[in-house]
Amino acid sequence: MYSLRRIHHSASGHRDSAHVCRCFSGEQRTYKEALQCKKHYLKLKGGVGVGGEEDLLLSDVNIKYKIYVCQLKTSQPPAAFSTLQSIPAKQRSPRVNMALGQLYYHAGMERPAIACYKEVLKACPLAIEAAQILMHLGVKAKEINSLTLDFKCVSEDLPEPWTAMGYYSYLNKKSHRAVYFAHKACMIQSRSIEALLLKGNLLLDLKKVQDAMNHFREAIQLAPYRFECHKGLVECYLGQSRYREAVTLAAAANLQLNRSARSLTLYASVADPCYLPAVYLLAELLEQEMNFDEAITLLRKQLTLQTTCKLHQMLADLLAKTNEEEKGHGTLRNCPQFGP
Repeated sequence: MYSLRRIHHSASGHRDSAHVCRCFSGEQRTYKEALQCKKHYLKLKGGVGVGGEEDLLLSDVNIKYKIYVCQLKTSQPPAAFSTLQSIPAKQRSPRVNMALGQLYYHAGMERPAIACYKEVLKACPLAIEAAQILMHLGVKAKEINSLTLDFKCVSEDLPEPWTAMGYYSYLNKKSHRAVYFAHKACMIQSRSIEALLLKGNLLLDLKKVQDAMNHFREAIQLAPYRFECHKGLVECYLGQSRYREAVTLAAAANLQLNRSARSLTLYASVADPCYLPAVYLLAELLEQEMNFDEAITLLRKQLTLQTTCKLHQMLADLLAKTNEEEKGHGTLRNCPQFGP
């Protein structure tokens, strides 16, 4: 009979090797075996771990979440859906509710999607992506705002509530008010990464490029592993037409971030801003992150430089997702290949 420690190490070893090889089917089987081993072990022990070994094993919720990821990677949406639904509602973590909300959202099931995203915001008031999707689903801004306001009242001596209010103001196009909240967060905690990133992006939008650069540089010193820090500074260099520095920084960020998909795309977009494969990939990544506004801005900028059927089609699809179907139809009509 395997000990709990051996079960955990065996499952972890198979899991890591399978992940590296992209063998998600094998990874999925390993997680399911680990789940069964845990149930069998706890049954033998009467549900009580011995010698603290239970801490070595992933919780049922985490294992099921990883099974869901594997099923999603192997194109099994119904199975992934069932796996997440099998987790009792009271045991669902914010990331489980976020994932379940996305499945409901893409399936057109708006009511359960809204319920999931609200649960995410209750646990994580700084979950901006959840707030954005709720707004897209027609939830009133006042209702979303009440969550961040309640969070702000919990403790005004922490940077997080001010950062949340800053993002909310940013989403509502109140840039100067958002800058105030971001500045307040930075004053409370000068090493708050989220506050620095928010203020840097706001200053960049307001064309205060040098001030934005200072914030992004400080963020890079504190969190060099954050892609957003490098991206913000690259955009500052581009805003000043300092293309050589932008390319150098993007190349360094690519190495710093272990050549991740986003860092490679950032480097490609700076090295050749008209390189279409990078543009398509970046737009798809932004869409997956529900960052529709930035994806739309990217595609519109590209259409001022060049025109392809795919650029027009992607832009039209994104506009449709943001309830701007008329603009989407106009985009397609402007494409020579589609015609009037």
